[in-house]
Amino acid sequence: MTNGAERAPERLRRYRQKRNFDVTSEPAGGPAPAKDGHRFVVQRHRASRLHYDLRLEAGGVLLSWAVPKGPTLDADVKRMAVHVEDHPLEYFDFEGVIPRDEYGGGDVIVWDWGTWSISDGKDPIAAAEAGDLHFDLKGEKLQGHFALVRRGARDTNEQWLLLHKHDEHAVSGWDPEEHPHSVKSGNTNDDIKNAPVASTIIDRVRAICLSFPEATEKVSHGAPAFFVKKQFVMLWASGHHEHQFPHLWCAAPPGVQAELVDTEPERFFRPPYVGSRGWLGVRLDGALDWDELAAVCEDAYRTIAPAKLIAALDAKS
Repeated sequence: MTNGAERAPERLRRYRQKRNFDVTSEPAGGPAPAKDGHRFVVQRHRASRLHYDLRLEAGGVLLSWAVPKGPTLDADVKRMAVHVEDHPLEYFDFEGVIPRDEYGGGDVIVWDWGTWSISDGKDPIAAAEAGDLHFDLKGEKLQGHFALVRRGARDTNEQWLLLHKHDEHAVSGWDPEEHPHSVKSGNTNDDIKNAPVASTIIDRVRAICLSFPEATEKVSHGAPAFFVKKQFVMLWASGHHEHQFPHLWCAAPPGVQAELVDTEPERFFRPPYVGSRGWLGVRLDGALDWDELAAVCEDAYRTIAPAKLIAALDAKS
């Protein structure tokens, strides 16, 4: 694939104009990489109407089509697709809730992802502009040879057809609605919609942490973090890398970390980063037990705080 990275900021102008990034958790997008990748993603998006967003990485952006009834492996079915604005590469693994008053407000899951390749080694940007894109997908749900073909003249919301070719991956009657779970988190759209609101969790964590003697708050890595005498206690994280759900990084002795991860892996996990062996990851989505969270916060505080502050904490109890 050729690289049109120098045009990526221009291609993302429409995407950015439609969104208020002080409100939505969607990514604004960073600099385009020097070399194109070959990823694709399909996001199941319940906005004003349910649809699936097919995105193909090319030219430093994600070329995007909204597919109302979703892609299918049934080679005898043609799906309508609407060509929409290019999205930033950081949108590849976006999963969450867009505020209702924002553009595209609703819940989003990563329904499928994988790699793609264009037929005959053509330039994908040129093929998309020509309205005739033939490609192969290697995803967890979608496999095989597909085509996107524009119907009529180019305009702002172009009508296209998405179809699966007759090949060894075609499956008669295949319905995307029978495969509702995210390939990233295992969640459904309802799971994402019903997860605790991030701001509510942050407020509760803040109240818990600042109730401890001499605990202070500052912003670290763009998120609220809590310290005792400059020693790290806890950092809020809305989600990044493989841990896209809301979570906390907490100070924790290695023995406590290992015990919690082994006994409750659905709630606790080890940070994957070098130099973070004294941290414990605490998952916060789903049914949240605030008493449990308060206990975890207190354990983190006791791990860091000097003896006189622990004594002061005990005196408060």
